[in-house]
Amino acid sequence: VVDKPAGLETVVTGGGNTRFCLRSILRRRLSLPQLEPAHRLDRDTTGCVLFAKTADYAEALQDLFRGRKARKEYLAVCLSVPRPPAGTIRQPLSRWTGGKQPVRVLRGKGLDAQTDYHTLASASVRSLPQGGASLVLFRPLTGRTHQIRVHAAAIGCPILGDDQYGDRAANRQARQAFGLDRQALHAWTIEFKDPRSGKVLHVRAPVPEDMQAAIDLWLPRARAAMAR
Repeated sequence: VVDKPAGLETVVTGGGNTRFCLRSILRRRLSLPQLEPAHRLDRDTTGCVLFAKTADYAEALQDLFRGRKARKEYLAVCLSVPRPPAGTIRQPLSRWTGGKQPVRVLRGKGLDAQTDYHTLASASVRSLPQGGASLVLFRPLTGRTHQIRVHAAAIGCPILGDDQYGDRAANRQARQAFGLDRQALHAWTIEFKDPRSGKVLHVRAPVPEDMQAAIDLWLPRARAAMAR
């Protein structure tokens, strides 16, 4: 399991420079030419990415995700506070070719997409346009592109720093206050049963400094919830 930094694609597709993606960097540094990810994160999402040393093992791990046998948890600093504070978002998603949002909710025609969420902490933040912020734990039950980001926006709680689905004024404030120049979304934990050894593995990636700065200033009570 690798702790991916922001600003780096997991795998480059569509004719981009493949030398500067996480997979290529790890292949060179570890001398593992067959290294493959079992799943992917968006370019500016940080945290846990599961890699396999061989293509066959990667396929076995990918089957865990397709079969919903691997559990992923994400932390996000969201604008506003979810109502209700916990639940499941069931909003079908579809790719969209027009505008700045490549993925949108499309009821009746989109692909099935489900995300569990639980609010860990919330607080009033008068300087924000929404008047408050929250730290939300997301558990995607399906693996659609931009799923968590679109679902968070769909319930009125866009992720701080998200320039595609979020709030520009709040994002500008976050850049000035914490140097947060990306969506505050972090792949916090991953849990799965190794298909070879049968062992259950649980890995947690520390929250990056820019996102932690926002949590400490706006959501000081969140540390207790994160220490569970």
